[in-house]
Amino acid sequence: MVAKALDFGLTVPHDCELGVCMMCLARLVSGKVDQSEGMLSDDAIVYPLLCASYPRSDCHIRIIPEEELLSLQLATTND
Repeated sequence: MVAKALDFGLTVPHDCELGVCMMCLARLVSGKVDQSEGMLSDDAIVYPLLCASYPRSDCHIRIIPEEELLSLQLATTND
């Protein structure tokens, strides 16, 4: 999804493009994605890694602000 967004000229935070750095974590507002190639479980589908996800329907996503992303990353590492 990152590559397609960049093709359309959208700004999407990303770094490793492997699903490891979690910079491309976004909020799935509506739609369905397949992130079976990503590092997160299907339970985390509400926060797909855009570099490792493929749309399964029309999707509405929200890019997560850096401050919120940091707190989500910290919460994930503490689990």
